[in-house]
Amino acid sequence: MRRRKQAPAGAAIPVVDQSAPSWLGYSAAYAGIMLLLAFIGGVRGYTAIPWWDMWDGVIGFMAALNEGDNSAWWAQHNEHRIVLSRLLFWLDERLFGGQYIFLIAVNYLLVLATAALFWRMLKDLCGPAPLSPIERAFAWLLTAWLFLWTQSDNLTSPFQSQFILAQLLPLAALYALAVSVQRGRVWFVLACVLGVLALGAMANGVLALPLLALYALWLRQSAWRVAVLALLALLCSWLYFHGFSAPSDHSSPLQTLLAHPLDALHYVCLYLGSPFHYLVFKGYLGRAFASIMGAVLLGLTLRFTWQAWRSRAPAAVPLALLFFLAYVCASAVGTAGGRLLFGDQTALSQRYTTPVLMAWAAMCLLCLPQWRAWLSSRQGWTRCGLVGLLVLMLVVQLYALKPLGGKMWQRQLAVLAMELAVRDTEQLELLYPEPLRLQTVIEQARTQKLSVFADPVYAGVREQLGQVISLNAWLPAVGQIVEQNVLKDDARFVRVFGSLASEHGTTPVLALVDENGRMLGYALVHPAADSSGQHLFGGYLLSGNASAQLHLLRRP
Repeated sequence: MRRRKQAPAGAAIPVVDQSAPSWLGYSAAYAGIMLLLAFIGGVRGYTAIPWWDMWDGVIGFMAALNEGDNSAWWAQHNEHRIVLSRLLFWLDERLFGGQYIFLIAVNYLLVLATAALFWRMLKDLCGPAPLSPIERAFAWLLTAWLFLWTQSDNLTSPFQSQFILAQLLPLAALYALAVSVQRGRVWFVLACVLGVLALGAMANGVLALPLLALYALWLRQSAWRVAVLALLALLCSWLYFHGFSAPSDHSSPLQTLLAHPLDALHYVCLYLGSPFHYLVFKGYLGRAFASIMGAVLLGLTLRFTWQAWRSRAPAAVPLALLFFLAYVCASAVGTAGGRLLFGDQTALSQRYTTPVLMAWAAMCLLCLPQWRAWLSSRQGWTRCGLVGLLVLMLVVQLYALKPLGGKMWQRQLAVLAMELAVRDTEQLELLYPEPLRLQTVIEQARTQKLSVFADPVYAGVREQLGQVISLNAWLPAVGQIVEQNVLKDDARFVRVFGSLASEHGTTPVLALVDENGRMLGYALVHPAADSSGQHLFGGYLLSGNASAQLHLLRRP
């Protein structure tokens, strides 16, 4: 048995390495499977079609920039100023044609960077000697946890990089400040830069610099450091809230917290335990378990805070982890203040699990001695408990392989409705909850050929509708319309569905024309065949042509 060398006081946790080498291999393989499933889920869930916040957050932003409105960089998105994500949106549009592959790749890279940072902090906690097998096994399991599929919205949505940045930047800033005393002023400058950048992630990034100033004061760093951080906190907070306008559909956070303190506390507990809601398969049991685990995280944070307060010389890295936990808890309180009026179920949103996964990872590092003992233990209950958690995590991760069905194709039909200016509210709500608010953005995107509106499948279709088209660019297709749906909000069109012969299933689009070659409708073909080998198609037909002799044309 090898004894680890004693680490410097206050900088590491001395241990006796009682590792079981088998844990390392199993943990690395498990983490590899979890990451592979997460990456597969990202590939399978990819679509170039904007969804939800992307319409005003990405498309609206790029359209405003193209019209010369540079104030769009600093404009609010709800209560957030998402400057960093907007920079990524701009790069994606300018360098990669707005296909969003770059943005999704960035999401995964940011989570990888988060895992690497936790590995680095683990190394600092464990001292100068190489990590033991049991500690490396712990790190691999932590990595698997950080890629848990409960946060799939933040991994697979091109818009969600700010949710990861809003946690990664403050954590990295706290770590840089923690090691700056031993490693020089460069690290202090880096901490300041990261703290300032956090403001450009999300609204809770405003908390980063005040926490950095308080952290420096707690560790009795030099007065000039505390002063610099405090001054930056004041200046950046003023800059952030100068011209700030609270969202009209949100309540006042302070009023909500004061008026409903117990409901807010319950909301915070649900928020801080949200990953466990998914680990036990949602429902009433999931809500209850999430609430309990959130209370556990909150209680442990308060316990470690009390211990740090009583300590005369708290270690720098553990204190940085504790301050990060305080940051996530404060973010949860702020979210409760702004979102409680929408119901406490919003605390369990998938996008909120990213900060909570990172908070639990930080707590696991603070509880490292206990984890090391559990991983080394020969007691059956500890191993069974850990294996049970890993099994539940794997079950959740397998949802990355869940068939998407016709969801992506239905979204394509919604884009077609936008291109044709069809007021098909039911279809459009698949892309945005209030379609009427998007009319200006849609027209700007069409005119500027942004994102999906540059795709040849959709581009220019509106102008061809009702016109005689060149038949040289089309080939006959064998199929029939089997269903027509009247649109309650638009009498100009009917929604149509039909079936296409299997030999023509590779064509992406169909034109519906009359005997004179006049285009009366346009349809998209589902890429997957049904049990009979035929392909479903759906689209829109000008009203009043139900009895017309229609011909289907396909692109060669």
